[in-house]
Amino acid sequence: PVKPVIRVSGDEEAIRIERKNGPADSEWLNRDLGNLGNVYRMQHRYPEAVAIIARGLQALTPTSGAVPVRAYLQYSLALAQLESGDVAAAEKSADQAMQTGRVAYKDSPLSFGAVQYSSARVALARKQPARAESLLRAAAASQGKLAPGDPRKVEVQVALIRALEMQGKHGEADSLRAQVEPVLAASKSPYFADLRKSLDAH
Repeated sequence: PVKPVIRVSGDEEAIRIERKNGPADSEWLNRDLGNLGNVYRMQHRYPEAVAIIARGLQALTPTSGAVPVRAYLQYSLALAQLESGDVAAAEKSADQAMQTGRVAYKDSPLSFGAVQYSSARVALARKQPARAESLLRAAAASQGKLAPGDPRKVEVQVALIRALEMQGKHGEADSLRAQVEPVLAASKSPYFADLRKSLDAH
C-alpha cells in the first residue's frame, strides 16, 4: 500500500534540541518521542514507531510512577505493536496503560478514553467484541464536547462499528456507519483514509 506522506522534521528537530538541553527522563522529551512514534505509526512505519515509543518508556524513571506521560506512551505503544502485528505485546502494553491511566487520568476522562480505545482495539484483535464495545462506549461517553470530525471521535466510532458487526448488531452498526461515512469521505486526511479502509474491510 502507498504510505501517506506526513512531515516529521519539526518533531525530530524538537527531540534533537530536547536531548541536547534536557535530561533523558524529561517529560517533554519523552512525550515528543511518543508524538513522533504516532506519526511513524500513521505512516505505516511500524518498527520505527515501536522502537521510538519504547525508548521513551524506557527513559522514564521507575519512581515517576503513574504519570500521564507514562500512560500516553503505553497506549501509544500498544497501538503501534498491534498495527505491526504483535497482538500479544500490544495486549500487555494496553493492560499496563489501563493500570497507569486509571491513576494518571482520574481527573481526565477524555484522556482515559484514549487508553480505553487502545484496549478495545486489542480486544477486537482477540475476537472479544463485547469487551471492545463496552470500552468503546465508555470512551465515546467522554467525548461529548469533541467535534463530529475530530479524529479521536471518529476512530472510536469506526472501531465500535466493527464491534457491533462482529456481534451481529447490524441495525445499530448501519446507523453509525451512516453518520461516520460522510465524515470520512469529506476529509483528505491520510489517517481518515486508513480509517475508511478499515471500515470497508469489515
